[in-house]
Amino acid sequence: MALDLHTVTSGRRTDMVDRLTTDGVLTDSLLRDALLRLPREILLPHAYVRVSGPGADPIDWRLLDGSHPDDQEE
Repeated sequence: MALDLHTVTSGRRTDMVDRLTTDGVLTDSLLRDALLRLPREILLPHAYVRVSGPGADPIDWRLLDGSHPDDQEE
């Protein structure tokens, strides 16, 4: 059974917040709650990923669209 985007991103948000808390970077409980509730993909629906290998000149990039099903897992 494939996981849906919400389940995947929710788990990743929790992992990030736990890591920041453990490292002592995140100490404000209100900010912690906000980071757990707000999906990052809403804030940054587009992102570039490198598609060319190391040492490529010029570097090739691909624009991801978080609202497109083909790009959501990436």
